[in-house]
Amino acid sequence: MYQTPKKRFTYVSVSILIYYLFTLISTLIISSNAAHYLYIFRDLSAIFNLLYLSMLISMLAAFLVIQLGFHKKLSLQLRWKPKEKMCVRKILLCFLFGFGMNIVFTLLSALISDTLSIDLTEQSLYMGNNAFSMILCFLTVVIAAPIFEEYLFRGIVLMTLQRYGQWFAIAISSLLFALMHGSISQALGVFFLGFVISYVTVKSGSLLIGILFHMANNLLAILPLFITSELFTTIYSCCLLIVLVIGIVLFILFLIRFKKIKSALISPYDYPIKAFFKNWASITLLIILSLSIIISFIQAI
Repeated sequence: MYQTPKKRFTYVSVSILIYYLFTLISTLIISSNAAHYLYIFRDLSAIFNLLYLSMLISMLAAFLVIQLGFHKKLSLQLRWKPKEKMCVRKILLCFLFGFGMNIVFTLLSALISDTLSIDLTEQSLYMGNNAFSMILCFLTVVIAAPIFEEYLFRGIVLMTLQRYGQWFAIAISSLLFALMHGSISQALGVFFLGFVISYVTVKSGSLLIGILFHMANNLLAILPLFITSELFTTIYSCCLLIVLVIGIVLFILFLIRFKKIKSALISPYDYPIKAFFKNWASITLLIILSLSIIISFIQAI
């Protein structure tokens, strides 16, 4: 049955709300019983293992509910095989731009935290020193999270909204992707990463490249947890510095060519961004995600 744009926007927002609710409930259950679990297991890594397991369960449950409840209503056809080839050089530059800007805003957040004596930086991931913890961390952060988040934000959100304008779809999916991370320190960096992934997804017509982008970003972020040698740390830091510089250069070029990039994506028939937030679900989603960032900021002060 044909769905009006407003109904599709509602279904998209409800899909994200479902995942947010599942994640929030599972996290609250584990965090509220953390002391009890610590007394039972007598190992901090066990609590984080439970958090990783709850994330996996939340993603699986949300996927099943969204797939069964909203996939047909959205008239969505997820595409995995690229419909247009992108040159390797362009893909690499896009990744360096997204990952580089992520590093830039992470460092800026750390600098502001030190200057103002407040903790704006996101808490680091924790991983036990046993094989099970390492496998679970890798499976959750590098494999499951990128696949599900790309399914949700570039599949459900981007590919549903793309019929109402490419720029409209990229802007909304990037904004929601950034807000969903619930932290000021991550929001800007994640927005640029989401923007790049969305752009590549639109240009290639495939979720696969976005998933690989996301996996590479998360893998590079947690790599120091797996390899802790002094030589690796030095090489890793130097590589991050190079990527940071490249990211800044590409950001400057992006600003210079912004109008041209936008004009190639937008048309006179594109929906305005505010049109997405004219239904109860999208308004509720925006309020909840904004409140989570505000609460995170207040807790940091």
